[in-house]
Amino acid sequence: MRRKKGFTDISMPIQEDMIVFPGDPGFRRVPFLSQAKGDPANVTIYEMSSHTGTHIDFPGHFINNGRSLKDIPLERFIGNAHVLDVSHTENLIKVKDLRNLPEPLLPKILLKTRNSKKGYLKGKRFFPNYVALGLEAAKYLVKRGVQTIGIDYLSIDEYGAKDHAVHKFLLERGISIIEGLDLQKVLPGKYFFICLPLNIPSAEGSPARAILMKAV
Repeated sequence: MRRKKGFTDISMPIQEDMIVFPGDPGFRRVPFLSQAKGDPANVTIYEMSSHTGTHIDFPGHFINNGRSLKDIPLERFIGNAHVLDVSHTENLIKVKDLRNLPEPLLPKILLKTRNSKKGYLKGKRFFPNYVALGLEAAKYLVKRGVQTIGIDYLSIDEYGAKDHAVHKFLLERGISIIEGLDLQKVLPGKYFFICLPLNIPSAEGSPARAILMKAV
């Protein structure tokens, strides 16, 4: 997490030794042109998953023929957002963990969990016991009008969830999911939030640069 001129970068650095979700390909830099070899410029090929580091899930990630980036309004990823502290939760975030939410609740929320407290995104190995969002809690947030949900690890579903129920429930209802947010040093509160995907219209997911600025 980096701060500059009032902005806080809450994105994971994309680099070759970063953690990825088990089964996903790692990030690789492959030289294509090199001045050291006599080429006129340096050009690099980047190889990575569409769900590398801090990234956004679109409906097509789990829904066949589901909506892709071109169908999602950018307003989902820009605007005021609440950072909510649910770091007391041990495993799954449940409805009872969301009882004292701000009023009115903004349509964009970022969940700061024990994942941030433990620094799970900073490590070189994957932690399968990360805190995830429970299905009933996801339903509760949708009832409260939430349209974008961010979380501080690489999946919003618990590890080993074969049916991916939370992903499917949210994506089927057009709720945007942002994963891999570095909230370790971010205090709970209201912020102006920017999280822009790469402009790949057919994408079912995209790495993103996520920025917070304290709301006035």
